[in-house]
Amino acid sequence: MTNKDVLITAISDAFKATPLPHQLVDTAFELHRPFELSYLRRIFNSYSWKDISQQHLVQSGSMLIYMTEEAYVYYLPAYLILVLDYDTSDFAGRCTLNMFSENSSSPQQEAIISLLNEQQKRVVLQVFQYVQEHYFEEGVPKPSNLLHPV
Repeated sequence: MTNKDVLITAISDAFKATPLPHQLVDTAFELHRPFELSYLRRIFNSYSWKDISQQHLVQSGSMLIYMTEEAYVYYLPAYLILVLDYDTSDFAGRCTLNMFSENSSSPQQEAIISLLNEQQKRVVLQVFQYVQEHYFEEGVPKPSNLLHPV
């Protein structure tokens, strides 16, 4: 069984060198989702992934698809840590796991996973394993084969 504190350290270590994104939101959504993009800019531009509050993470979980792939990867460690409290991570936790699941319908999945290094992919797999071990919910998805080493 995986220890939560050890996993949090592994997540932090895996993403410590991830640079701040040059662009936070995908401007392709500018006309159709101005509220969401404005919210993301206001909240996420103010915080590093280490400093953003759990409340902001939960509130913005459904808006992650409007971020650039680089921004998604930058803030991913905060969401992975949030997922470790799967019961309280609410929809944001489910959105995070679904992005990396074998049944993801997100057109961004492949691009986001391609930005992850092997250590980061391993830690995402460990988060899936942790959730499956600690939360016996049938709805916990299986990870995408894209996360497994070739």
